[in-house]
Amino acid sequence: MANNKTSKKIFAALFFICLCGYAQASEGYLWVVDQHREANEIRKFTPDGKKELLRVGGFNVPTFLDIDKTDESIWLTDTANHRVAHFSKDGEKMDVLEGIGHPYHLVICDEHRMLWIADSLNGEIIKYSLREKKELFRVAGFTNPHDIAISPYDRSIWIADEKGGTVARISHEGKILSRIKRGYLQPKHLCINPNDGSCVVTCGRKHSVVKIAANGTKVLWKIPGFGVTYMAAVNPLDDSYWVSDLERGEITKISSEGKILKKVSGFDRCRGLSPVDLEDKTFWLGNWGAGEIIKLNTEGEILQRIGGFKWPRLVVVNKIKNEVIWVTDRPEAKLIRVTSEGEKKIIKLDNFKRPVDVRIDQRDGSVWVNDMAESFNHQIAKLSSEGEELFRLSGFIVLGDAGVDPDDGSYYAVDRMIGELVKISSSGEELFRIKDLSPIKDLEGMGCLKKTDGCHSDYKGMDINYESAHDVEVSPVDSSVWLTAARRLLKFDKQGQLLAENRGIGVGGHVAIAPDGSCWLNNIRDGRVLKVSPDGAKILGVVSGLEVPFELSVSPIDSTCWVTTREGLVQISADGRKVIRRVGGFLNLQDISVISPYDGSFWAADFYGTEIIKFSKNGRILKRVKGFKLPRFLEVYWGNAKGS
Repeated sequence: MANNKTSKKIFAALFFICLCGYAQASEGYLWVVDQHREANEIRKFTPDGKKELLRVGGFNVPTFLDIDKTDESIWLTDTANHRVAHFSKDGEKMDVLEGIGHPYHLVICDEHRMLWIADSLNGEIIKYSLREKKELFRVAGFTNPHDIAISPYDRSIWIADEKGGTVARISHEGKILSRIKRGYLQPKHLCINPNDGSCVVTCGRKHSVVKIAANGTKVLWKIPGFGVTYMAAVNPLDDSYWVSDLERGEITKISSEGKILKKVSGFDRCRGLSPVDLEDKTFWLGNWGAGEIIKLNTEGEILQRIGGFKWPRLVVVNKIKNEVIWVTDRPEAKLIRVTSEGEKKIIKLDNFKRPVDVRIDQRDGSVWVNDMAESFNHQIAKLSSEGEELFRLSGFIVLGDAGVDPDDGSYYAVDRMIGELVKISSSGEELFRIKDLSPIKDLEGMGCLKKTDGCHSDYKGMDINYESAHDVEVSPVDSSVWLTAARRLLKFDKQGQLLAENRGIGVGGHVAIAPDGSCWLNNIRDGRVLKVSPDGAKILGVVSGLEVPFELSVSPIDSTCWVTTREGLVQISADGRKVIRRVGGFLNLQDISVISPYDGSFWAADFYGTEIIKFSKNGRILKRVKGFKLPRFLEVYWGNAKGS
């Protein structure tokens, strides 16, 4: 299976959980917390801030809110009223948790359906079950816990004990995992980097910013000399941080190593920072004293101001990321739609026989499927993002792999039996065919009925003969089309005209296109992965000695290449010349998805492990979804598919 390993602009936004005054949910609206005594309200706006949709008042120092991803309801700390309030997305009151000392920050654990609350007055952390609607327990022993956050790296729970001068980590069972205390620590807010689990802590009255290692026991760096540092936001794309300085009315950009890169001033007691929108590289600032929120890019340039508030103190961003994974489960010939929460839906179509290859149009989430409906009568079906069949094309002989043009959604499919590449419009019209592309000469070899040249029949589950036209991929740079056919790598323009031919690749298998237009491909028989120049003429890098390199995917974040092999996952450097990471412990990784353009994460199918696995950009396991038979092909829609 080939993958479009990079994509053009996807119309959705991904935000990480950090800390908080405005919140953006999956439909694209804003919640703003206005803490002034003449306001004491929360207000909901359209995403551009130009139209107010509703407001809810009657609070006494509303401090922080988080959004429940299951129904987009909100939980709000009503600090001076000693309570936490629950409202629907339409502003209707649903519940109130009374009798809490001073609830400052809270965080929702979507995985376990729990609400964690920092009670500053009583020095406790409260765990509340959203399912059972009851308090489960309290963790005591803190002095003045102000902030609380769940690490996206290892799921541990971090607590900033401001007057106690400590930063602690606890488990979901309430066990203390680590506690660090330093004389220069007076932690106000926490910001956890999802890439490595490190935590940047603002220590306002100590006029400093501190970075703590993921295990919570070591200070990595400390930067003094600020006014009153308030909040930090991480940019996971380059691991830099922005920090707001309440006293000086400025924000400071800091590198991952602790070097000050830039300062932007001219604000009035600025406070809350939102996490970075990884699609358009922007974030929001709560300009408290000026009664406005400000949108900036990651270089600190002001893009937009929205005024009319009193004290917009904190900024909460909790964009719901609705990725959808499509999986073919081989023995039962099923196509399964899986949400990011692991909910499965089997797609049942009357004439769906044996779905094999899956491609996603990242513009709208629609799905292309190669279906081995009958012997020598393969079909191509296009489905909506919900799995409803839009149309079906028949008359193909033996379909191989396919690719989708990210620009216009057209579909390229290889008919391996007759050695042709067919281009189909997004509406189902056949546009042209490129013929004479090394047809299959050995049907027994194609099915691995006996061992033939190019057939790796010793590797069960991978029955492919590479001596024919095989894999196709479309470049997101210029919509050029790359194809492996026998021992050639071919490049065509979108009208089907041949642009380049490289005969030095050996027996090419699967292809993937990098952000710069270069082409990566594997040579499964010789255990190699190659990187070829954008013009197709030159081999830029080769990594040898891999154990059955099967599928590959290039990251749009850092241009490295991930490869599934018999031994596990392998990450290859962006220049294509060395292995920089290996991840093992799987039974039989086969397919690998398009890599997220937001955070560099991806999914892979463990064929004999009967599960699909989500990995971070560094190869760390983020999630497992079990319950398959033999998951073979998969692809991911990284956008905002309805109902996901």
